[in-house]
Amino acid sequence: MSDANLILTIDVPADFRYQNLLTYEGVPCICLVNTDGFRMSFVEPLPPMSGWVQGWQLAQLELRAPVPVGGGIFYRCNGQVSVQPLDSGRFRILSLSFFIQAYPGWFPILVDGTWCEPVCRHTAEELKLMAEIEAEFDGRGLRRKKGKM
Repeated sequence: MSDANLILTIDVPADFRYQNLLTYEGVPCICLVNTDGFRMSFVEPLPPMSGWVQGWQLAQLELRAPVPVGGGIFYRCNGQVSVQPLDSGRFRILSLSFFIQAYPGWFPILVDGTWCEPVCRHTAEELKLMAEIEAEFDGRGLRRKKGKM
């Protein structure tokens, strides 16, 4: 997969609790992606702070996590993030996962600064049914026209 260049810009207070927070892997966060942008927040029991993510692309996120919310909000979910400091208040996002409640589970977005493989949108049962239907059409000599669908 290709490299991603997601940058978290956040004001980190000089307090040791805050400075040390972003040195850990898999830090819990809240991710809000809407028409205003991508906001990442850290809340209780962690020291509260939030910032904006630059370099994100909705199409890339949608390939890796189903969009559970409609309207002007695309994602409002729990996440886990690991970052690498760049300069004052800027961090490169190395790993990121979303927890999507509507499709219970963690969806990896980035690992080691690289986009993860897109997720399959179908359950195992749906894939099996689709294969059976496809076999039925092929068995009857019914073929889809190329370029249609």
